[in-house]
Amino acid sequence: MRSRRTIDLLIDLGLVIIEHQGKYNGRGGRKDPTRYRVTYLKHKHINASGPPSYFHPTNDWIKAERQLMAGTRKPKAPQHKAPHLRKPKIPVINHDRILPGC
Repeated sequence: MRSRRTIDLLIDLGLVIIEHQGKYNGRGGRKDPTRYRVTYLKHKHINASGPPSYFHPTNDWIKAERQLMAGTRKPKAPQHKAPHLRKPKIPVINHDRILPGC
């Protein structure tokens, strides 16, 4: 699933944080969605009671960026090949097989 790899990459780079890990119900549908927070934007937390709380950006991506620039952190390698690097799927033709109706 491409979206899962993208989310994992964004979390690794510090651009996104999982605020709440969701759950599935027994029939495979979403019961409780996962909530994410973008670290470079202001965010609002809605409390159970009282007014909402507002927070400044945490900019967690800066730490990851500095580590990448200093060479103390390696970027994650892609787990898939780009479409232009994949081997084409060539159909196998079996000439010994007799087609029906021939």
